Amino acid sequence: MKDGTVARRALFALLVAWGLGYIGWFAYLLRHSEDFIAAQRRNAVCSAGPRAVGDTMHFSADRVDPDMLAAGWSRPENWGVWSGAREALLVLPAPRGDRATAAPTLTMDLVAPTNVLFPLATVDVTVDGRLLAHWELREGVNKESSHSLSIPPELAQDRACIEFRLAFTHAFRPIQSDLGNDARLLGIGLKGARWGEGTVAIADDADQPGNRVVRMIAGSDGTPANFEILGSAPA
Repeated sequence: MKDGTVARRALFALLVAWGLGYIGWFAYLLRHSEDFIAAQRRNAVCSAGPRAVGDTMHFSADRVDPDMLAAGWSRPENWGVWSGAREALLVLPAPRGDRATAAPTLTMDLVAPTNVLFPLATVDVTVDGRLLAHWELREGVNKESSHSLSIPPELAQDRACIEFRLAFTHAFRPIQSDLGNDARLLGIGLKGARWGEGTVAIADDADQPGNRVVRMIAGSDGTPANFEILGSAPA
């Protein structure tokens, strides 16, 4: 009888240890699965080869390369894709050409989920932990708009692809504000992106032929945070 009790207790302890180990392993996999998937997608994009300057990369359901949407995105729709988390990873193949890779610019076509209750959408774009842009899209002004950023040469050269981390401080769930049944955490909508080449020139000093002429918009800390494209300097 005593031996049976000892055996049952040992078996119970073994089962508890096995269960805790299983829970720990499952938690580990859950925590690292997104990183693993993002790494797999990043490798796929890097292996696909560079993209031509001016060639728009679309994010609608019928045209998107899903590997570019590495993490933090909802399912693509017929117009583009909504972000679905506080942060999203976007992996793009590097631009083709020596001039482009020396100092590329990237333009994103965005849709702001703004409305009367949430009139502001913000996007912080970083590469390797370095903030490259802070964009503010306001209701009735930037509902659909294009925004550009300039990438420093040291972050662009000798790369097969570039990973952008987009952070959204004004993301919201429409269902929680009686704005419909959408339970997704909406931060920004992405329709397309394309590389540009050449030196970024400010509108007040844009006399070099071929330069992209932009208006610089300063961020909250006074540093350049956004570029509004005005055109190109005449040849």
